[in-house]
Amino acid sequence: MTDHRRRAYATADTIAAALVEGGVARVIISPGSRSTPLVLAVSDSGPPTEVVLDERSAGFTALGSARATGEPAAMVCTSGSAAANYLPAVVEADRGRVPLVVVTADRPPGFLDRDAPQTINQIGLYGSAVRASAYFPVAHECDPERVAAEVLRVLGDAYPPNAGPVHLNVPFDKPLEPPERRDTDPSFEMSLPESRVDQVLGSSLETLEGFMDRAENGVMVVGPRATGRTERDAVFRLAERSGWPILADGMSGLRSRDGENLVTAGDVLAGDRGFATLHTPDAILRIGAMPTGTITQSWLEGLRAPEIVLDPDFRWRAAGPEAVLRDPIAPLVDRVSPSPLDGIWTRAWRSAELRVRERRRYERTHHPDTELALTADVLDSEALVWAGSSMPVRHVNTMLEPGSGVAVFGNRGACGIDGALASAAGAALGFGERVTALLGDLTFLHDIGSLAAARALGVDLTIVVLDNRGGAIFEMLPYLRSLRDSGAEAAYEQARELFVTPHDQDLVAVAGGFGVTADRIGPGEMVEALGRARSRPGVSVLVAKTDPEAMFAAYRRLYGA
Repeated sequence: MTDHRRRAYATADTIAAALVEGGVARVIISPGSRSTPLVLAVSDSGPPTEVVLDERSAGFTALGSARATGEPAAMVCTSGSAAANYLPAVVEADRGRVPLVVVTADRPPGFLDRDAPQTINQIGLYGSAVRASAYFPVAHECDPERVAAEVLRVLGDAYPPNAGPVHLNVPFDKPLEPPERRDTDPSFEMSLPESRVDQVLGSSLETLEGFMDRAENGVMVVGPRATGRTERDAVFRLAERSGWPILADGMSGLRSRDGENLVTAGDVLAGDRGFATLHTPDAILRIGAMPTGTITQSWLEGLRAPEIVLDPDFRWRAAGPEAVLRDPIAPLVDRVSPSPLDGIWTRAWRSAELRVRERRRYERTHHPDTELALTADVLDSEALVWAGSSMPVRHVNTMLEPGSGVAVFGNRGACGIDGALASAAGAALGFGERVTALLGDLTFLHDIGSLAAARALGVDLTIVVLDNRGGAIFEMLPYLRSLRDSGAEAAYEQARELFVTPHDQDLVAVAGGFGVTADRIGPGEMVEALGRARSRPGVSVLVAKTDPEAMFAAYRRLYGA
């Protein structure tokens, strides 16, 4: 029996050592019995660990850390439904290209379909969402050296160019307690497989340069993407050489600085029928994910212009663009020397951009209590902002000025509201600095249990909740708008219950119930309240009551609708 346990723990200790060798920055553990050997092994000799009770919160905590730092994070859980609770985070990691490592303990195969508790079929549990998987025999039957090779093979697939989640599943038989003697240091060498070094292909260079040379009125569209400084600078240099305007999404990372060709009002200008008609591009260079703004999305879909996508992350798989180039972006664009466009084209976009910036400033000065103005206050005051899905990320896209210096993150893979609190806490854990989460009220309530996790993790996290009493974004649904405009009040109110889901929760009291500091923010108090939150350690919740109709009016003023 001791030999059985020794061999099982040799497998667990090998996995822990391989996680370290594979570059995993931290492990989020959720408690359970079947995972005892894994938990003890990782705790003793693996990467730094944290404990998060709920696996759903744990998955998003790991996701937030990995997204913020770019370093893989892992999760460890017991068998059964615990593993299924990781799925939302795995889906987001897949769509968002985030390196995530799922390690699930399992029961021996003989337990399956015999009414054994906490036993489900964990093979293929995450389907096509994972980049690679390893399903081991029962731990005490494994050869540690082969385990190490398999773990490192799988970990290699978590990294770029096609970064994403991977899955390791390890069955353990009882007894699960550690043996009296245990060697946690493997007796063999380990090494992560060498990553593929991306070189710029001559054909890609020729394709991109020819594409840009043929254009008379081209634009670059840069969507949500974790762009590093090297990549950002290269894109700006290409814009300067070519004269192409850069329509930079609020989540693109490009608005951290300003430039003559930078356009931060792309969504407003794409929706301006007069401007868009007179300034239709004849070529589009795409970088990053789909832009946040639905107006820009519709505008791009309606254009008949040829399009090239720079996609080293392997996001784009469907047909459509003239070409999809997988080369690393900075080395590729730095070697392109296109003929510059007529300056009239660039100046037109720049002039329109500056006019919209003036409207933004006017909006903040004359309507300081709308959600747009409050968002701008957060972006001006904080260094690291986690933007929730639904309206907050759209507010960021609308109001984020160039040169602000703020770094904005968010879950823009599957774009769901789930796990936002845990993700922001994970980002704070990864950075080791205060993060400010900007969330809607339903997003806050959806992940309210993660307040306990954030507090237990000891992170510095400010949570700004824009409380407009429900999912205001659904007020824009054509169905609800048609009911409202037609005067069908009864049908409209019924539809609101189904889609807007108004609530009567006192969010300050709800947050206080989790033992965190919570304040209600009155008109003109946001900047001061953020300062108070920064001055105290731990988690702070700031709830700002807002008027959804005032928010929609602000958008109409800015967009000229």
